[in-house]
Amino acid sequence: MSSSTSDASATIAHELEPQPAPSDQRTLTIEERAQELTEEAGYLRNITATVTEDVADVHHRSFHLQLDTRVARLAKLDPAKLLDQLADVGFAWRDIARMIRVSVPALRRWRSGERPTGDNRRAIAQLLALVQIITDQVYEPASWMEMQISSAAPTTALDLYADGHYQVIFDLATGNITPDTALDSVQP
Repeated sequence: MSSSTSDASATIAHELEPQPAPSDQRTLTIEERAQELTEEAGYLRNITATVTEDVADVHHRSFHLQLDTRVARLAKLDPAKLLDQLADVGFAWRDIARMIRVSVPALRRWRSGERPTGDNRRAIAQLLALVQIITDQVYEPASWMEMQISSAAPTTALDLYADGHYQVIFDLATGNITPDTALDSVQP
């Protein structure tokens, strides 16, 4: 080890040693110490809130990347097979139609070989992609999406999906928000 590294290490070690309080420093009262602790706790809570927001942002960005990647992969497949997979998961045709904003007869035509528009093909792929993502978190996602998310309102995850609130469904499925928080975020 060089002498400059040794000197720097000694300086750092000296700075880390507890320093005696200067003789002119007075002892804090309990009230003053409580005030200091309150300020320190507030500072730490602010930092924690910022970190929590940053982590949530990263989690949401990773979800959207995962969703977009799956949608791109699934959209290359036969739409009829994607619809069959959604039915196999347990979705009723009326619910699939509602979530992708088409009629049940349109689903029948696509299952019979008629080709959906590009937008509808993407909508089918997107619904299946979301279901695949939440399947790791939710047993039987179709029935989970059919139930009310809270007793406070008749809203279901199907409703959230139909209204485009995919991230809220993801957050509910992963347990990162409460049902009440979900409702507040979609019904201000």
